[in-house]
Amino acid sequence: MDTQAVIRPEVEVLVIGAGQAGLGTAYWLRRKGVGDVLVVEAGEVAQSWRERWASLELFTPRRFSSLPGRRFPPGPTRSPSRSEMADYLVSYAAGLERPVRTRAPVQRLLRRPDGFVASTPSGDIRARHVVVATGPSAVRACPPRPATWARPCTSCTRRSTARPTTCRPAPCWWWVAATRRRSWPSSCRTGTR
Repeated sequence: MDTQAVIRPEVEVLVIGAGQAGLGTAYWLRRKGVGDVLVVEAGEVAQSWRERWASLELFTPRRFSSLPGRRFPPGPTRSPSRSEMADYLVSYAAGLERPVRTRAPVQRLLRRPDGFVASTPSGDIRARHVVVATGPSAVRACPPRPATWARPCTSCTRRSTARPTTCRPAPCWWWVAATRRRSWPSSCRTGTR
């Protein structure tokens, strides 16, 4: 993984996001003979996995959690943990033989007649094609608490509940982007399983 390389000003394909979708796309582009591919990530590779709650375990067994070209390594449980998934993605990115530029958030993407221009803090990247693989929860969005709630409540997000000690028992307002921006009241509980 090339985290410090200078961002090249022009590429054939720019992949925005270094999660499973972005890394898998870069793999298949290489297999199909597309030689000039750059993957950019706003944070670090697998950062979103490391920010999830500590006890997270995937629902899918290891044998179905692999990305193309590399088997998921064996482990002590049937399904991988969040840390195992994050470590796997970092290892996968390092073996891609394609540059992965971290800490390079794309702040704006413009369509041009000859392709696209992606603006990052390190400069602009021109690309003939762009794949946006940022995932469903790249931007935190917390709605205001409903006016009908008389009791004070805590806003719970993926980051604020990474460890059980960070979420005290209290009424919570959960915001779930993956459910078409629906929200619902809940009650935070801590404990072990």
